[in-house]
Amino acid sequence: MPIKIETNKEEYFPGDNLHVRFNLIFQKPVKARAIIATLVCSEKIKKIEYRSIPYDEKKRMEELGVVVTSPVKPVEVFRDSESFRAEKKIAGQGEYADQGLETFFEIPQNAHPTSRMYGHDDRITAWKLHVKIDISMSPDINAEKEIIVGGL
Repeated sequence: MPIKIETNKEEYFPGDNLHVRFNLIFQKPVKARAIIATLVCSEKIKKIEYRSIPYDEKKRMEELGVVVTSPVKPVEVFRDSESFRAEKKIAGQGEYADQGLETFFEIPQNAHPTSRMYGHDDRITAWKLHVKIDISMSPDINAEKEIIVGGL
């Protein structure tokens, strides 16, 4: 892996500063347009929506002996969203070899904690730190690290 991402802590809380060190490990120097770091919080939210039962479906259900007591039915809907994004240009155009770069991000005060299962708030929350080395006329080099945000 040509980029190693290190953070100052294993777990963060709302309002904490996330100090990051990027260690670049290349076989030979790489010419890049920029090195960009992005902290992103993505969420998958489960909601119940009510939809009208189409007349044909209602008629089939009644023919099968199913009693339809309401003209609407509940349906689980999943929505993906990005609740936070902060991007920083770590370095500009230049030639990069084995070296370390540093930056920091602030975890927002209203940050939702990391969760991997739907809980009481019907939400899965993932925090990720993404680093991209933007290379002209060649595929970019990317690395990503999960960030754990604690809380209730």
